[in-house]
Amino acid sequence: MPGAPSWLRPLAAVTLAEGGHRDSARALFEQLAQSEEPWLRDSARLRLAQLDAMDTIDALRPKVQAFRQAHPGEPVTWARIAAAGLLPGAPLDSSGTPFTLDPASGDVTVARDSRLFPLPGQMQAPR
Repeated sequence: MPGAPSWLRPLAAVTLAEGGHRDSARALFEQLAQSEEPWLRDSARLRLAQLDAMDTIDALRPKVQAFRQAHPGEPVTWARIAAAGLLPGAPLDSSGTPFTLDPASGDVTVARDSRLFPLPGQMQAPR
């Protein structure tokens, strides 16, 4: 909307991402990444990296599930998944931080110490 405050577009994009509309959110963030306002450009680039991490997590989950089905009852670790030939090693997010893998549930997310934490829609719990 012409004349809208500059903070409104990133808010709309985050809302889209939290609502599961990553493609629409990505399109808005890609526009914002070209902004002349450094804070807006930097924020958009971080959000794009978060969306990429969410896509990577979606790609990792079937591999984790395949390991869990082949090795029922065993703890799930990146080393075990790699040893099974499902991945070359522990996957890293774009900040170089390994994704977190819960050994009991197989849930994958960004690590709390990653600059990408928390992802859109992911509440930041107290440390």
